[in-house]
Amino acid sequence: MAPPERCAEVESRLTEALLDRSEPEAGDRAHAEDCATCGPLLLEITELGDQLERLGDVLDAPDRLTDATILRVRSLMERERLGDRVPMRVPAGLPKGFPGECLRLLGAALLPFPIVVAWNLAFLALGEQVLGNVLPASLLSTVGAAYVAAAAGWFALLYGSIPILAHRRAQRRTAEVSS
Repeated sequence: MAPPERCAEVESRLTEALLDRSEPEAGDRAHAEDCATCGPLLLEITELGDQLERLGDVLDAPDRLTDATILRVRSLMERERLGDRVPMRVPAGLPKGFPGECLRLLGAALLPFPIVVAWNLAFLALGEQVLGNVLPASLLSTVGAAYVAAAAGWFALLYGSIPILAHRRAQRRTAEVSS
């Protein structure tokens, strides 16, 4: 069995070869083929390289994206090698003032709600009076249902966007206060 230092060096060079899109050195390949620790890594890197090559042929990723990805992987590998575990960046939560902003926007959106509903009901009643004698009842109810569905879709879009807008406004206010 190879010493752990040797395996760490070989693993590092195998990974670098993958990132450089080149073949691993013959000595490293021979070591990995004989070593129980490095062997699975060589298989994984070979398979990953093949998949990336196939994917690259399909996507033809821009070079700057590929270079940025390689730099990020190298920096993560270096930090891990030095023992500095890279913490996952998880959002800290909702920005300060989000609940108040959300309630303000919801209140502003709910103020005209009864008027909008009354308007839509009046429009449907007017449509029934005007088109009631021209269209059969089944077609008239289908048109009315389509109108109600469209109005419900607009309401969902409007009220569903309130948390997103509140989040953005709270972030902007926090940034303005801190600068």
